[in-house]
Amino acid sequence: MDNKGLISIVILNWNGQDIIEKCIESILNQTYKNVEFIIVDNGSSDQSYMQAINYLENRSIEYKTTVFPNNIGFASGMNEGIKHSTGEFCILLNEDVILEETYLQKAIDCFNNNKDVGIVGGKIFKLINGEKTTEIDSCGSYLLKRFKTVKVNDKDKSTLTFGVSGCCPMVRKVTLEAIELNDGEFYDDDYFAYFEDLDLYYRCQLIGWKSFYNAEMLAWHVRSASMGGKKRTVDKPDFFQVHVFKNRYLTMYKNMSLQLFISKLPYLFITELALFSYMVILKPKKLKNLLRAYREAFKLRTKMRLKRKMIQDSVQITHDYINKFYVRY
Repeated sequence: MDNKGLISIVILNWNGQDIIEKCIESILNQTYKNVEFIIVDNGSSDQSYMQAINYLENRSIEYKTTVFPNNIGFASGMNEGIKHSTGEFCILLNEDVILEETYLQKAIDCFNNNKDVGIVGGKIFKLINGEKTTEIDSCGSYLLKRFKTVKVNDKDKSTLTFGVSGCCPMVRKVTLEAIELNDGEFYDDDYFAYFEDLDLYYRCQLIGWKSFYNAEMLAWHVRSASMGGKKRTVDKPDFFQVHVFKNRYLTMYKNMSLQLFISKLPYLFITELALFSYMVILKPKKLKNLLRAYREAFKLRTKMRLKRKMIQDSVQITHDYINKFYVRY
């Protein structure tokens, strides 16, 4: 089968009954038509999965599907979709995203014009109460020295970045295959959710695949729709908060060289001290989540050591190259 130019639309759904039909509709309205649909349902308790399937079948659209009885996490759920993809490119799509009609075509043009670019993403606006807004949700990103992402300053300028929005990145399939940790493990399965996109972008950068932010590619996203719109880490449910903390540590450990880690150690130490103090003084009931994150990360030390070795052994860029993406504290 000739997959030249084929885009695999991987939609990961979890209780998206209020938005998933609009997401699929935005794909069908694209000017670029060479696509395949892959729907992964992550243990939804609403009718969103059947809504999606009925929407496609009523329009005679072929699709592949996987249904999990329980939520296995964003990372593992998306990996399942990628494993079933046959396209030259994959767009890794949250069910709560609506794409502007030229999003796919502009991404393809970007790939064709930049052979060393493995990941492309656009300017994402907030979708509030079903209405499109002009308020920026996410875009291209760099890294802060305290190991947190920060948006590009000029959001109207297309440029190479460290990463792009995690809600609808398009990635070359060959890039995903190059950073595969184990069979079918593109995103790290130990993450469940949060930081899985930053980790993936980091691994791509380390082997020479670049990320490109295209300011002309537009989309709308319900921020943290699966969490009822809660965006701040301290406001998320305990279970997900633990993963945010844990996965940040795992991402640093796997991807940062010793030289880079030492150079950022003062910023990281100050951040950890501030975070612990904040929890103790202002969020004492949440302190248990931070402590649990420490324990969970420690339990994974053997697996992470093996993954770190695999990642560091494949590094093809210099310290100075990756360091330039760390822009400020």
